[in-house]
Amino acid sequence: LVLGSVGPLLVDRGVSLEQLAYLGGAGGAAAGLAGTALGGLLVRQAGAWRALQAAIGLQALLLAALAATAAAAPPAWLQALAVLLYLALAAGFVAVYSLLMDCTSPHQAGLDFTIFQCADALVAVLAGVAGGWLSQRLGYGASFALAAAWTFCAVLFLFLRPARTTLTYNGVST
Repeated sequence: LVLGSVGPLLVDRGVSLEQLAYLGGAGGAAAGLAGTALGGLLVRQAGAWRALQAAIGLQALLLAALAATAAAAPPAWLQALAVLLYLALAAGFVAVYSLLMDCTSPHQAGLDFTIFQCADALVAVLAGVAGGWLSQRLGYGASFALAAAWTFCAVLFLFLRPARTTLTYNGVST
């Protein structure tokens, strides 16, 4: 919902475009690699379901921190939160994609996973447009607070819904 608003927030808070490019390029790549490693470690140690709970919980906390500090925090603090958010997102992708791969049919795993990916991309586009609209009308703090609230709801859902250990697809248990 608000990932597209991180860059404009940073620019509005005094981060130069050059710094933003370094943050998005080198910072994003390093955070993505570290988050991927963290996600893989969490999936291996705790399972995909618990790893997803941890990653989404961390995302919710970071979004809440961005919401609370968007207007007054020093730019370096906001940049650090952005990098940590990228790390948490990467860890979450590892966990959610591990779960989604378990939901694919052994007979058409590539097709099923591609459909999941396309649905994910469609949601990202729609949420990004909505997030930009919200940020413009409500301000950064309110839009990040709304994103944090939705993410906390997702965390609550993940904790209330028991993880399934066996998935069935067209009569085939995995």
